[in-house]
Amino acid sequence: MLIRGFAVFHFPASSALVADSLPAGNRGRGMATMTALTGGLALFAPFVAGVAIDAWGVEEGMRILYWVMGAAYAVGATINLIFIRETRKPPAEAISAANLGQTLRRSYTGIPALLRGFPRSLRAVSVVIILCFIANGLASPFWVVYAKTHIGLTASQWGLILLVEFGLRNLTTVPAGFLTDRFGRTRFIVAALLVTAATPLYLLAGSFGFVLAIRCAIGVAAAFFSPAMGALLADIVPSAIRGRVMAAIGRGSVSVGSSSGGTGGPGTGFLTTLPLMVAALFGGVLYAWSPAIPFLCVFGLTVVALGVSVAFVRDPKMAEE
Repeated sequence: MLIRGFAVFHFPASSALVADSLPAGNRGRGMATMTALTGGLALFAPFVAGVAIDAWGVEEGMRILYWVMGAAYAVGATINLIFIRETRKPPAEAISAANLGQTLRRSYTGIPALLRGFPRSLRAVSVVIILCFIANGLASPFWVVYAKTHIGLTASQWGLILLVEFGLRNLTTVPAGFLTDRFGRTRFIVAALLVTAATPLYLLAGSFGFVLAIRCAIGVAAAFFSPAMGALLADIVPSAIRGRVMAAIGRGSVSVGSSSGGTGGPGTGFLTTLPLMVAALFGGVLYAWSPAIPFLCVFGLTVVALGVSVAFVRDPKMAEE
């Protein structure tokens, strides 16, 4: 796990490379296509893992799956090594062992100036992203618990709901990316937050069909929110500081209304990590107090994020290259 933790170093760089490599007018569809392709392949991963564990047992099956995961990472690293190229000129002073300490000091001491330099729209986007991560941290683990203990769904029914939701979201993501490029980012961010604000309806659900409808609606909202927010972030952040900004607030690819995950990876930054950790801790406390509270908190946080988006988030007149 410690070795895997070092992998976070590549998240800001890869996020900045993606944003730099996509033309401003095609960022929504580009990010959506990338998300759909990776999500489509991952859709079958739980089933394959389950088959492997059934066939070889937990211990041997996990060993095999870890070998497969390691091989997949090695293939990905090889592809990056062969095909990835810098999108801007290298700095005049290259990073080396001799100046590593000085580089790290400059990185951390420069954070306050970086944050102070955020324009109003970027500050608003940052607030929306952080609020969405807090909402996920509070409620994400408890969707399945509530479904089983209060609605009476079985594990297979919940698994089917997630399969349908993820499938629908992947099918919707690419058209959503095209629409955000055509009609702007902000309106779809606002619409997605409006749909996500309906999360408390889950507390009224009493059947498989009701839960399926709620999760599918949220899945479609997430399909629009992620590429719209990611493209907007790339549009308003100059290329020269994208790496640092995305290290701070992530790629913008937060999955609104998440019921499984959506709280890690390149979507996170150091400004989201601490609030996310605190939210995950308090989510369990709040659920133990009353199962409804985490979902009501999601509603409240989403309403605040919606208000910030309507008041302050705007598409730039001229997108950054």
